[in-house]
Amino acid sequence: MSMSPRTERRTGRRSARGIAVKVLVFLLVWAFLCALMWLRTGGPSPGIVLLSFVLALLVFTSNLRELRQERTRRTSLEAGEHELSRYAVHGAAEGRSRLFRTARLLRTTDRAVEMWRGPDRQWRHPWRDLTFTDGRDGHGEILSVEAAGGSPESLRLGPGATVYEILAAARHQGARVRERAGDGTRGLRGDGRPES
Repeated sequence: MSMSPRTERRTGRRSARGIAVKVLVFLLVWAFLCALMWLRTGGPSPGIVLLSFVLALLVFTSNLRELRQERTRRTSLEAGEHELSRYAVHGAAEGRSRLFRTARLLRTTDRAVEMWRGPDRQWRHPWRDLTFTDGRDGHGEILSVEAAGGSPESLRLGPGATVYEILAAARHQGARVRERAGDGTRGLRGDGRPES
């Protein structure tokens, strides 16, 4: 594993802290509802108690799934490799509707770029084998990622992320970057020189 023991402990503590906060919030809401039902009817309703336990089970299983996915991603890093950032993405063709969108994760490391769907890594390519292109449509910015010899994949970034941020990292790591300029395309290599 490539994380230092200190970083790994910190990440584990953050995950455990997140679960503890969710459980505490749930218990406070459950205690409030039970107290309210006790005052109104003289005792907690069996339906409320059953519903609260079902909700607690759902929260618990959801948190376990998140912890497993995080552990899988953490152990997939090579020795000495460090994660740079993560971006929630979805296919540009999926539109902006959140209801039927499949959540994916674009992870950048100091050596490669990876696409994850849940606990499964879909692909991993070194920075130098990728070409990044920015674009726009009626819904906003689109990032196109193309591996050498492969077909481009158009992605829409989640909230808080910008295409410019990824393009800057790609340039820094030596990937090819093509920025749309008007109706043409201006291509730059990772070192900032124009493509020939």
